Amino acid sequence: MEIRMESNSCPAMGNASLHKLRKNCRALPRGLQRAQCSNHDGETVRKPWPLRARLQKNLKLFYFSACLLSISWQAIHINTARPAKQGDESNLKTTMKNALKNDELGVCRVIYKPGERHIQSTTYICSDTGIERVQFTNGKTLEEYMAEKAGQGFEVMPYEIAAPMIEAAQIAEYCRPWQEITEEQWWNALEVLPPEKWKTANGVEIFRMSEYTSGTVTEHYARLGDRYFSANRDIRTAYADISGEITGLCRAA
Repeated sequence: MEIRMESNSCPAMGNASLHKLRKNCRALPRGLQRAQCSNHDGETVRKPWPLRARLQKNLKLFYFSACLLSISWQAIHINTARPAKQGDESNLKTTMKNALKNDELGVCRVIYKPGERHIQSTTYICSDTGIERVQFTNGKTLEEYMAEKAGQGFEVMPYEIAAPMIEAAQIAEYCRPWQEITEEQWWNALEVLPPEKWKTANGVEIFRMSEYTSGTVTEHYARLGDRYFSANRDIRTAYADISGEITGLCRAA
């Protein structure tokens, strides 16, 4: 980019000086070559920089970089923050163990009321005093906390003992008999979220919701012919058993 100047644009400047000025201007950075020049009166005036095209290019590069950064951040967040996918084997025990794990506090036992679908709290051994305390109670000891809960049915036990009781309570609360639904309800459930374990067993098409109701319980959908059914079931329930239940319902009708 150059500055084009005629000799009469600056009467007081000779040809040698004008040539020197042109040479110096060419040595300037490209964005500054038209930053200033002289008008016909010999006054120095500042003209707009030719940056529009450069700004547009830089904005495009910035937008592209921001998109890449956003995609990278989402990938990192999904890989590090997403909980483990629940499969046919029970993940409740593993999930709860990870939630209770705390190396600094030394999680010890859980406080649980038999028949409930969740634990009340957890205990830990204080590293300084060796006293067993209850989490999220401003440092209350286990004895103090249990004295407050006296008569309410709470017990202190290892998590391995509480976990099967929690699962049984969840199944008893949420699992109900199969209900016949419409074809539209079937398709809505199939399309609202990606289906999990979508298979056909003994002629019965079955899938389950990827968003769980609680623990290892989620809603299952089954189709046999032109009849559609739904019910909450434990994910460890074999599809062969589900197909047998659906076949029995259709035969009885």
